[in-house]
Amino acid sequence: MKPLVRPLAFFMLSLLFMSIHPTEISMASPDWEDIRMASPSPPSITSWDAFRRDVFVRGFDGALYWKSWDGATWSDWTSLGGSLTSAPDCVAPAAGVIYCVARGSFNWMMVKEGLFDHKGSMFWLDWKNVGGDLVSAPTLASIVMPNNVIAFEAFARWSDGNLWGISHDGSNWGTWFKLPNSSFQGDPDCLFKGAGEVDCVLRSGKNTLLHNIGCCLNADGTTWEDLSSTLLSDPTIAAPNQEILYVLARGINDALWLIFKNDQGWSSWREIDANLALSDAPDCVSIAVGEADCVVLGPLGRVFYKRILINQF
Repeated sequence: MKPLVRPLAFFMLSLLFMSIHPTEISMASPDWEDIRMASPSPPSITSWDAFRRDVFVRGFDGALYWKSWDGATWSDWTSLGGSLTSAPDCVAPAAGVIYCVARGSFNWMMVKEGLFDHKGSMFWLDWKNVGGDLVSAPTLASIVMPNNVIAFEAFARWSDGNLWGISHDGSNWGTWFKLPNSSFQGDPDCLFKGAGEVDCVLRSGKNTLLHNIGCCLNADGTTWEDLSSTLLSDPTIAAPNQEILYVLARGINDALWLIFKNDQGWSSWREIDANLALSDAPDCVSIAVGEADCVVLGPLGRVFYKRILINQF
């Protein structure tokens, strides 16, 4: 979810590798899977059950590209259009339902909704503009309420450097609101941990990780905790249930680093995978305790996927 800045030569070399059906070249150890796409910004991953995975990237043409895993095989990449200027962030709040957000033209937040149709294929609605003054990629948190209504909270860094949010009540988007005391750098990542509670992670101006809970529904819970460490990318947050949080980021030596929270509090930071040199931020989703499915950019801006096993003891 974090734009890459490359020297021109590196950028042009990446373009040579970008196609929907590249040659079969492995650029990592076997446990990281090259899923045959290059991107100028980090990918996003969603899941609605134990077998389904959907991966999204911004193409070099600015369009959103989508690829899915059905438990046995990956689909081909499909263009969903758009003129994006940031990485996407996508969520699957219910089976057969996917929402994606990204920054578009004029720094507005754009929203894309996908639904399974009666034939069992995804039907994608047109992009929707919900305004804003974004200077970061947005992040989207979703929750299914007791009445089965899907609610959303979206967040992004605005031109004033602060975190701003906007809510969707299941029918309509509200208006943008500013969270005080939330100046930061990079792109935030947020999720619903429970009804009325949103967890967000982001980088401070010192590249340390900041975490906030319950921060955003009323725009008044803005107590941030510094989780230390020196990050080389923006963080991603995932939760297999309401008791556990996993936070992952690109750390020193370009490895994947992890910190987690359970009923005992926060763990210490640890290197969890060094088999691939990350070139930007990961994005992860967790549907089972001790596991996180992650997508990252590796060498030449290629997109890689791996299921990360997490030992919490």
